Amino acid sequence: MNLFNFFNPLITVISFYCFIVLIGFYLLKREINLRREAEFILKQKAKRERLIHQITHQIRLSLNIEEVLNTTVTEVRSFLQTDRVIIFRLWDNGTGSAITENVRSPYPQILGKTFPEEVFPQEYHQAYIEGKTRAINDIEQTDVEDCLAEFVKQFGVKAKLVVPIIQDIRNRNLENQDESRVNSTPILSIDSTPCSYLWGLLIAHQCSQPRIWEDEEIELMKQLATQVAIAIQQSELHTQLQQLNTELEERVQQRTEELALTNESLKAEIIEREKTEAALRHTNHTLESLIKALRHSEERFRQVVENALDIITIIDQNGTIHYQSPSVEKVLGYTFAEFIQENFFSYIHPDEIANIRSSIADALEDNPIVRPIEFRCRNKQREWHHLEAITQKFIDYVPETRIVITSRDISERKRLKEVHKALEREKELNIVKTRFFSMASHEFRTPLSTVLAAAQVLENATTHSHNPQKQLRNLHRIQNAVKNMVQLLDDILTINRAETGNLEFNPQPLALENFCRQFMEEIKLSTNTQHHLKFICQGKRIDVCLDEKLLRSILANLLSNAIKYSPQNSSIYLYLIFHSDKIQIKVRDKGVGISPEDMREIFEPFYRGQNVRHLTGTGLGLVVVKKCVDLHSGSITIRSQMNKGTTVKIILPYN
Repeated sequence: MNLFNFFNPLITVISFYCFIVLIGFYLLKREINLRREAEFILKQKAKRERLIHQITHQIRLSLNIEEVLNTTVTEVRSFLQTDRVIIFRLWDNGTGSAITENVRSPYPQILGKTFPEEVFPQEYHQAYIEGKTRAINDIEQTDVEDCLAEFVKQFGVKAKLVVPIIQDIRNRNLENQDESRVNSTPILSIDSTPCSYLWGLLIAHQCSQPRIWEDEEIELMKQLATQVAIAIQQSELHTQLQQLNTELEERVQQRTEELALTNESLKAEIIEREKTEAALRHTNHTLESLIKALRHSEERFRQVVENALDIITIIDQNGTIHYQSPSVEKVLGYTFAEFIQENFFSYIHPDEIANIRSSIADALEDNPIVRPIEFRCRNKQREWHHLEAITQKFIDYVPETRIVITSRDISERKRLKEVHKALEREKELNIVKTRFFSMASHEFRTPLSTVLAAAQVLENATTHSHNPQKQLRNLHRIQNAVKNMVQLLDDILTINRAETGNLEFNPQPLALENFCRQFMEEIKLSTNTQHHLKFICQGKRIDVCLDEKLLRSILANLLSNAIKYSPQNSSIYLYLIFHSDKIQIKVRDKGVGISPEDMREIFEPFYRGQNVRHLTGTGLGLVVVKKCVDLHSGSITIRSQMNKGTTVKIILPYN
């Protein structure tokens, strides 16, 4: 008992000291954890600052917006350890698409996909314009719209953080200004009132699991979105500077070339152009230098426009003229003041107003393909001038849309073109006339000589001989010669009637197979040929409506050509093939053939191939065939090999 009493106070003291030691150890460990946490926070803050500094530095070093955006999404995904980071661009029509993306495998890519307007409701648009962000820690536990739920499900999104990228709308307006607006509007009238618009979104996706987004992470995304907006603005301004500088330099260069052709007294203007070029080159550095250059060059550019040979007209959609360049006086005789507030279409030929309105409609729809149009415009002496023009949409600071029409006088060019056409027609007529005279002198002389000789024989026979067979033979010679002349005249008349639209076309129901068989027999009897004429019919026989007279002319010319240009005892085939919706007539021989050079002119009147000019012929047979086929709305094709034969194929529709 005494021993217990002796150790009891000692145990109490030791317990107290142990308690003190434990408390000290706990406090020390807590202090260490707090220090580590503070160090981690400081490291994260330093890392965020380095990331922001890196992207800011990248923006200062590069005007390549794609490089800046790619750096942003790569560094943000690495820093936040997310599965996907995208920059989502919103377009003017309400749709949007991912233009830059960095995604961890195996999650799907969104890059390049365009999403409809429904994926981005109007209330979100307004909230983002006001600078609000949206952090969703768990998609499944959040009430989202159906379209958004389908979107996140498709791409496996569990949590997302969205930060708006906001631009100044005055830069957007500058982007949409075209060259004509820049040159026709005073620099001081440009509206510099800042107004925000939503350019796009910086979005981070967590696909593996839900995630709680920290305030520091949201703040980092907001700062980066601001830097991206600065980069976009800087890149767009630089692009605009380059574009405007290039366009203005091209205009100045064009004007310089025109002035160089006029007079040595314009050297002062060339010196002024060099000053302008120096000022324009300086605009590549800053926006302030661009504005300064535009202010100084505005008046010079207006002088270039007013001294140009082209007529520049600015009208509204109703045709009211709001601007007319002074060059109109040189071309049409009016002063530019006479045109102001007049209706443009009242000076245009009525037949061409519709064409001009169509071109204006294309310009209003921003059609990228600009096609010149030709029209006639009345001058002050009420004569019609031929003009060529292009129409473009003109963006001005007025509430209504206007159109700029740039015209030039092509009356002399049209006159020269008509003279050229007339010369070409005269040349063609001379060729046809030469061919006709050459053919006629031969084809008419031969039968006429035959008739004359046969008549003399008959005359002598009537006085010295009473041989009826010889007289009959000479009569047949006269008849054949007359038939050839009549056939020649019929061919010429057929071609003339077809070209003048007077060739009769009278389709009637026709048993085509029987017609072709009978015609082949007629050819055999009438020509007394030694060729083997063969007729082949294929397909289901159908009675069709054709012009029998024209069909007879087609077959007669094709078969007579085949007989004339094929060796004796060779075979000549006539094919008749019935298809479901058309008829095919084909004539095939083994004659001399047609050369590729002659094939190009085979359907020209009176033209004959080089290899058959020693034989009798008119050069009209295939021309007549083609005219008759055209009246049936059919087609004709020819395949031929020299010394191996020719195949002529005709297609005629049932209706």
